[in-house]
Amino acid sequence: MKRSSQLDQYKRFVGEDVLAQIYRAAESLAGLHVLHVNTTAQGGGVAELLHSLIPLMDELGIPHSWKVIPLDEASNLFAAHLVDLLLLCLCEKLVYTFEENYRYLAGQR
Repeated sequence: MKRSSQLDQYKRFVGEDVLAQIYRAAESLAGLHVLHVNTTAQGGGVAELLHSLIPLMDELGIPHSWKVIPLDEASNLFAAHLVDLLLLCLCEKLVYTFEENYRYLAGQR
């Protein structure tokens, strides 16, 4: 596995053990092609993260591609609501009731 000068700059902050874990995770991607899928190329959290992550992946020699799937306004609202629901599941918090979610999803048809 190639070393990354970008990543190695953080050694003094995170230590060699953390860097070793990151390099092992990167090595586990050997032979794979990583596909990033997002709804925007600019703005939004994922796009901003990918702008930093992609040069690092290039430097590490991890093959990847990034596909942007543009959405219309209704689909974008649905996707945003779906992400909120998934995050709620991860956090085990129920802000919306089942009926509220059903009404929202039914209104998107």
